Amino acid sequence: MAFGIMGGWNQSQAHAQFVANLVDFKMNIQAGLEAPRFSKQTFSGCDVMMENRFGQNVAERIDDKGHKIEVKGTFSSGMGGGKRL
Repeated sequence: MAFGIMGGWNQSQAHAQFVANLVDFKMNIQAGLEAPRFSKQTFSGCDVMMENRFGQNVAERIDDKGHKIEVKGTFSSGMGGGKRL
């Protein structure tokens, strides 16, 4: 399968998340594209951006591990995007 996800800095991270959605989580292509995404925008520190579509328990578990979470909106452009053609 050939695919590409727009997203600048997050592009490679979004590619990895999409492949994991298909292979590891057994999602179909559309579900894999629509699944919530997260992003690490720096090489250092514990900052993580994540879409608000993750459950609150996910954010709490990440926060408990010491990460600083910045919650973004639904289908945030900073997380990359794709569509099935």
